Amino acid sequence: MKTLKKNTRPTLLLLCLTLLSCNSLLGQVRVYDIPLDSIKQYVIDNPEYLTQVNQRTIHPDTIITTEEYFYLYYGSAYLQGYSPYLERSSAIVPYEFLNQEKYQEAIDICKSQIIANPGFVRPFYFLGVAYEQLGDTISAQKFYKRFYDFLSIPYYSGTGNSADSAFVVRSIDDEYIIVGELGLESESQALIFENDIPFDILYVRTQNDTIPQEMYFNITQPYLLGLGLKSEKEDNKKDEKKPRKDKNKKSKD
Repeated sequence: MKTLKKNTRPTLLLLCLTLLSCNSLLGQVRVYDIPLDSIKQYVIDNPEYLTQVNQRTIHPDTIITTEEYFYLYYGSAYLQGYSPYLERSSAIVPYEFLNQEKYQEAIDICKSQIIANPGFVRPFYFLGVAYEQLGDTISAQKFYKRFYDFLSIPYYSGTGNSADSAFVVRSIDDEYIIVGELGLESESQALIFENDIPFDILYVRTQNDTIPQEMYFNITQPYLLGLGLKSEKEDNKKDEKKPRKDKNKKSKD
């Protein structure tokens, strides 16, 4: 039975309990009939594999196989630095460069973001736009194709009609990319759990729809693996901003 949860930051106890149950849930969740924990083990057994594949993606003439896209997309969640909740906001930088017609700067930042964040899909589309505006239509077409080849991994992982057929995504940003590619607009979002597995429900509609429809996304990876990292980074930033007390400074009476 579905239980709606408020979309609030988890308490430390809840976060600890979530992380403790992470391994069992990764074995429970399957994508293309492959358990997520099997993908995790593959990454552990082949630590340099994803890095090498990811580095090849920024070169337009390099051929990436469907299997490589698959393991890069879902396997990137087990690499150090996985930050799925930061990807959506980081896409603002190349977007602004494109609006300012600073196309080479957009290319440079997109490639650096791809290297720093394996599995990050959106920069490939921006690369296509930037190269197209520079008149390099061949490179543009190759990066557009790379974007859609990469996006096809989560896109064909489900239909989004229910929790059982949810799209399995490694990043919250990819939810909105898929919605946009389907010609839909997102009105609101809800976080639910079914059998302890986290799902996002986006309430979407077309311009002609009067009643929004539900679209389901399995967010096991970003919620269980990325949320703890996000919370830890936020705590560290808060600690850095706290003023240090001067032990030699006398308090005012």
